[in-house]
Amino acid sequence: MQLLLEVEDFKIRAYFLWIEQGRPVGSPLGLSAGGIMGRYCLYSLLAVWLSVGGVISHIEAANPEPALSVALIAHSGYPPKDYEQITKFFSEISGIPVNVNYILYEKQLDEIYKSASLATPAYDVVAVDALWVPDLVSKGALLPVDDFIKGFKNDIVPTALKAFALDEKIWAVPHLSNFQLLFYNKALLAEAGFEKPPATLEEMVSQMKVLKIRGAVEYPWHDAWGVGMGLIDEYTWLVGAFGDTLFSPSGEPIFNKGAGLEALRFMIQLLDDRLINPSSLTSGVLETKDEFITGNCVFNTNWVFQAALAKDASLSKVSTAAEVGLLPVARKVLQKKQYEFNSASVGAFQGLAIVANTSNPKRAWSYIRFLTSPLVQKAFLQEMPVWNSLQTDATLKKIDTLLEIKRNEMLSVLPLPNIRNYGTISSMIEKSLMAALKKEVEPEVALNQAVEEIKAKGISMVIIPSSSSK
Repeated sequence: MQLLLEVEDFKIRAYFLWIEQGRPVGSPLGLSAGGIMGRYCLYSLLAVWLSVGGVISHIEAANPEPALSVALIAHSGYPPKDYEQITKFFSEISGIPVNVNYILYEKQLDEIYKSASLATPAYDVVAVDALWVPDLVSKGALLPVDDFIKGFKNDIVPTALKAFALDEKIWAVPHLSNFQLLFYNKALLAEAGFEKPPATLEEMVSQMKVLKIRGAVEYPWHDAWGVGMGLIDEYTWLVGAFGDTLFSPSGEPIFNKGAGLEALRFMIQLLDDRLINPSSLTSGVLETKDEFITGNCVFNTNWVFQAALAKDASLSKVSTAAEVGLLPVARKVLQKKQYEFNSASVGAFQGLAIVANTSNPKRAWSYIRFLTSPLVQKAFLQEMPVWNSLQTDATLKKIDTLLEIKRNEMLSVLPLPNIRNYGTISSMIEKSLMAALKKEVEPEVALNQAVEEIKAKGISMVIIPSSSSK
């Protein structure tokens, strides 16, 4: 893999040459197949490099430039102490000072807009939700990174890379990859006579009915169906499970018919049959995680973070019974083999981007490249790596036994809609979904109203063409 970057800073180029030459892998620095895997591998490698980098640091210090300013999203990704340690190493290697700021998710987008409007930006590097990309690009707030990533683009998992693609350009480098998985209690399934988790939604319903009759739990399924707490995500993967997406490639809302209508009817049927806990209607991802790890349900769907918590005996009552699988699809979708891994999921990808008005894009890029590098991701495996080479690494598979399942589910994530104002649109959809789930209106009427409202405001028609729609 070509990791030698074309940047002016000599030490950054030399550092990646060090990586390219294979020093981290199979070296005596602890990153070999039989070595200790973890952040200490990174620390030991960088400590060795620092010992030969002092002279260059001194030279650069004679011509100081302003510190890079970075805006990360608070409570997301690595703990602050890890970000600070990684950043410290980067500064020691490159001689580039960096100020890291942690912004609440709800405020990050506005902070980026403010920074982009200033003559001197408040931030050079910003963390972005993939769903913000159409808005940010339409306002000229970001620089494309295509020229920077061309040497190693093919090693980034396509699902993650495409999340930041728009108008045939890439606008951020994937940093954090999150997606939903199926969680199930294998002990309760076995007691009910089932050896495997369900491959289809119909099979899942059949298993839950048996579990309910046998009294294994009162409600076999619990999920995050609360408005603003996960409902749009749960609906999205279910629409995919029935074979489609909420929006067409051109951005037209199509969820009021076909798979979108089937998914909503399926959700209503789960409530009617008392297979899903009605408290799901007011629950978020943390509440549904708690229901699962306390053994109050057999199934739930949740983000990757639940995998570690469910196996933690100090937190989970089902640590020995908790298992992870691929999200099931409708029988007709499975029979058509519509998806490579017979699963459809919803993703939440976060990337690192360069603001358009930064004074030194190459310096900003050098930090992004370091923070998102395979070396760093290999040392901090609490997050799902975005690199094909890491996801298929035999040693890492031994360390994380769920890595292959996670990879297959990540590759099954539905494409994100290239539409602006997605937050506003999703709120409209959730409002209509909840009205139908509470039996206040028929499902067809609810979804038609949502589509009409979106079109009346002209929101979904304000689209930036993507390569998939050209």
